[in-house]
Amino acid sequence: MTSSRRIFKNIFSLAAAEMISKGVSLITIAYLARVIEPQGFGVIGFATAFLSYFGLLVNLGFDTLGTREVARDNDRIKKYVDNIITIRLIMAVAGYIIFAVIVSMLDKPQLVKSVLFITGLGLFANAFLLNWVFQGIERMEVIALRQILASLFNLLGVLLLVHNSDDLLWAVSVTVFSNIINTIWMGAVYVKHFGMPGFDFDLPFWKDMFRSALPLAFSSFMIAIYYNMDMVMLGFMRNETEVGYYSAAYKVLMLGLIPSGIILSSFFPQLSIANGNRNRTISLMKKYSTAMFIISGFISVIGIAYASDIINLIFGKEFYQSIILLQILMINTLFVYINTTYGNPLLAWDKERPYTFAIATGAVSNIILNFVFIPPYGALGAAIATVASEAIVFIGLSYLHYKSVQTLYLNSLVKVLLIVIASMGIAYLIQYSGINIIISFIVTTLIFCFFNLIFKTINLKELKEYLT
Repeated sequence: MTSSRRIFKNIFSLAAAEMISKGVSLITIAYLARVIEPQGFGVIGFATAFLSYFGLLVNLGFDTLGTREVARDNDRIKKYVDNIITIRLIMAVAGYIIFAVIVSMLDKPQLVKSVLFITGLGLFANAFLLNWVFQGIERMEVIALRQILASLFNLLGVLLLVHNSDDLLWAVSVTVFSNIINTIWMGAVYVKHFGMPGFDFDLPFWKDMFRSALPLAFSSFMIAIYYNMDMVMLGFMRNETEVGYYSAAYKVLMLGLIPSGIILSSFFPQLSIANGNRNRTISLMKKYSTAMFIISGFISVIGIAYASDIINLIFGKEFYQSIILLQILMINTLFVYINTTYGNPLLAWDKERPYTFAIATGAVSNIILNFVFIPPYGALGAAIATVASEAIVFIGLSYLHYKSVQTLYLNSLVKVLLIVIASMGIAYLIQYSGINIIISFIVTTLIFCFFNLIFKTINLKELKEYLT
């Protein structure tokens, strides 16, 4: 199978799974938002954001490192799995102890602390999660099936156990238990193909891994700051209800970022293999960047133009304050996709340190901007800080990417930005004309596709070759 066909197969597998799993997750989110209300939703959002930093202590950059090394040499899978699991389990135990001590000292109601304690158990599921192995060997269907099973378990548990705002502890327990069950399932698939994993204390090997992984871990920590710090700071500086409004908008943003993860996961192994081959790298990057730019443009148009309909449909009218937040965060979608296009390939090319510096600059900017904007403007200030910090990261990653390959694929990017502006204007005109929302959405989508055909950002011949 050619690399192009393999990439397309991986994209299709992950996209199909994401459509199913996120469709189920949307039902779960919609149900929870109406049952536990904005305050309960905010408690869960705060707990998830707060725990994310301890999750990084468990991950330590080994996901990206493992994927990259396994893609280059399948014969060392067991060596990496045994050592990474050992390190992660140690870090999960240490991380949960530190997490529990900090939570016990927080000036928060006991209910919030209980939610945090339960959510923290997810660290152990993450320690044993082997999705990075299957990504490295390009068996995306295994990852896809796990995503579907996790979302189904979650929905079933929520429907059975969560019926009002008093069932908040059940809501978080279901999520944690679902993650544990699905981690066990993926482990069973690994055992079937590669044998039983074990614990390995190869300290010289650990030293080499840490040398490569720590810059990745640091960059992940920086990313978590400008993805999650706003929600954590809102939880401490404002209240859980406002966190709930912001969390609702942010969940839609994260749904919009799913395609970027699918495309990146599908291209990353091939980009790692192509490292050192300039012609092959440029060829892959042109396809990768075009896909990312087009998808980001479409999601931004839909997210901004139909923000009110999206929030009302998923969360209900009680979350009306999330609408303006979503529109601002959808602007951020463009920056995130472009930054993923320019930034993440640097990791495939062993350029962790400059990538980390760019991310760190954005993270520090995010903290400063949150301190400036959250006290007077609350969730609105957090959204503005997020967009501004992502724009700062864009400057750094653009420079680094150009320095590496001497191109930024501006021809495709400029075309997509023009298409976004034109499509957005038409979308608002259609909405104000009073046309049915479904028809309006379909027309907007068709117009966006039409513009891409006119500007020739979509290569129909190449797409047909992939499909056949």
